Amino acid sequence: MEYREFVCAAIETMNQKEGKNGIQAREHRAVKNNGKIRVGLLLQETGSNLFPTIYLEEYYEKFQKGETLEQIVSEISQLYQKIKAKNIIDVDSFFNLESWKNKLGIKVIKTEKNRELLEEIPHLDVLDLSLTFYVILDRQCEGSATMQITNEYMRQWNLETEELYEMAMRSAVRLLPAEFCSLPDMIRRITGIEVEAEDFYILPSSIHEVIILPKSKGIAKEELDAMIQDINHTQVDTEEVLSDHAYLYERGLGKIQMAF
Repeated sequence: MEYREFVCAAIETMNQKEGKNGIQAREHRAVKNNGKIRVGLLLQETGSNLFPTIYLEEYYEKFQKGETLEQIVSEISQLYQKIKAKNIIDVDSFFNLESWKNKLGIKVIKTEKNRELLEEIPHLDVLDLSLTFYVILDRQCEGSATMQITNEYMRQWNLETEELYEMAMRSAVRLLPAEFCSLPDMIRRITGIEVEAEDFYILPSSIHEVIILPKSKGIAKEELDAMIQDINHTQVDTEEVLSDHAYLYERGLGKIQMAF
């Protein structure tokens, strides 16, 4: 069974299983980072203001490995009940500033590869990258539930992008504190050898992390770019790719620029 057929079969089976309980499933397609299209089940229950979308790629892999469609739909139903029990978002109160302003996060994406998405969401451009914003609905050790902030939400909230940025910066520092250790510090911890502080390259290994390397005449910018591009093509899912070239932080100037 091809993926498209699997999606249709999952929707039909879910409606047969849960329709009597007032739960209806329909297809939802979303444009994610780097133009990747993800397909999921949007579940709607009579009398409920909760409309979760459960993406199906991982379930399709389980199906290919031998799980039956009935088993998979049962797992999706159980997941929906867990989401419902947690009540992680109350749509009626979402447009109240106080309910979400301390739950904001920031994600950096590649501008050129996300033109279509950026037309629909508030963002700030930095070099060839864009800062985007989302609400952190729930955080667990196995993952997080998040919701992308769109232009429609901004109109409802009567909020400017710069105001959203200030709020998100305060919230993200508290909820998602950055961990940063310079290479000289790491070398000193391991070997006890002092290394002089210097400028450094920033290598975007994915949207979740970067690699920091001291600027060295022994490493050509082209080599760094090739390293990043190889990682993007072989180690990182399309949706997780940030950029395909290195950046340079110059201590004397106190700013980041594209490495040339």
